[in-house]
Amino acid sequence: VIYAGDCKHGGSTVVEAIASGREAAAKLDKILKVKTLAKLFITIKSSLLHFIVHLTYTIKKHSL
Repeated sequence: VIYAGDCKHGGSTVVEAIASGREAAAKLDKILKVKTLAKLFITIKSSLLHFIVHLTYTIKKHSL
């Protein structure tokens, strides 16, 4: 959970609220980038595994 502004600090000035919002946005951006990279890694891993299985099958088929 990411929260900012009055939820985090109670009543605050506009400057503090903006700074808190920027901090929250930066944290959310970092989390989303990590999740995106994790999904990309899983996709690449799955594709590579599929390729290896297909290649192994093809080699065995032509070896017989």
